[in-house]
Amino acid sequence: YGRRRASGSLTTDYGLRVRFEDIWALFLGIGAALALALLVAVIFDWLGIDPEEQGVVELVRDSPGVVGGIVVVLVVVVVAPIVEEMLFRGVLLAALMRRFGSTPAVLLSGAAFALSHLTDPDAVFAVPALFVLGVLFGYLAVSTGDLSRAIYAHMGVNALAVVQLFVA
Repeated sequence: YGRRRASGSLTTDYGLRVRFEDIWALFLGIGAALALALLVAVIFDWLGIDPEEQGVVELVRDSPGVVGGIVVVLVVVVVAPIVEEMLFRGVLLAALMRRFGSTPAVLLSGAAFALSHLTDPDAVFAVPALFVLGVLFGYLAVSTGDLSRAIYAHMGVNALAVVQLFVA
């Protein structure tokens, strides 16, 4: 993909830009994650569903020592959002927009984002919430033309999940 785009600029080729002025989107991500977690908890309680913990939860909890824990947290909160946003919004969303237009592209990239998390079978219950988050991230990317707000929002979601692991 990079060779085809081949400008040599991550901003031009993938929309990778992180502007400090967009840091408010970090709190948008936290708020969206809180709202979705509450909604999912209410629905699961109503349906009597007790979902399994995702594998990433065990990875964070079982990380060896303080340094290992810090590395895992940095990967989950910083690296994963940047890589996933480059892939799902920088590459996939951009390609889908050229073929289908903005709204279908945002929905399809949100679905791909959610379904990609099924590499962990215990994530099946998280797919609807991940779809909503993927659509939010896609909307942020389309509305700005780059990944800055989507990355920050994604970081907020993942940061809240990590904090929840240490508090729970």
